[in-house]
Amino acid sequence: MKFDLGAEVGALEYDFTTVPNCPPELADAKGLIPEPSTELVDYFFEKRNELNRVLAEWAAEQEAAEDEEPAPPVKTKRVTKTTTKTTKTAEPESLEQRLDKWLAEPGKSNAPERVAVREALIDILAKVCQGSPTREQIAALRHRHRVAFMEWLTTELLDPKGSLRSATTN
Repeated sequence: MKFDLGAEVGALEYDFTTVPNCPPELADAKGLIPEPSTELVDYFFEKRNELNRVLAEWAAEQEAAEDEEPAPPVKTKRVTKTTTKTTKTAEPESLEQRLDKWLAEPGKSNAPERVAVREALIDILAKVCQGSPTREQIAALRHRHRVAFMEWLTTELLDPKGSLRSATTN
């Protein structure tokens, strides 16, 4: 039995031109991402984890702010009602889910901290992509497309064989 690396791990091929109403900046945005070094992959996940921590802190601040809001007064006669707060147990959100919520919060998309996170995300992606796609092309992606690209790249870096399996079964 032979191990054939080319058959096991596919190229990091992307195509941004298939988006409906493709922005002009993306008209020729397709190609191959050069295979990143171990150092670049480490950088990608280190910075991605930093973003995750920032967004987790934001989520905790939002929860704390919601907990501090007093309940509206209820008019009652002779009856006092006590309520117990229940805690939801849910699956932890992924970085992409937190990022999507955080950056898309109505009326706050241009707040300085959000712009900084968006720019950091673009920088992280651009560095690991090594110019293919360019930083400008990544920046031209619409929000959901950029988040989807990051999720795809994360999956490819973590499980390169997984994409080959799904591509051959479709």
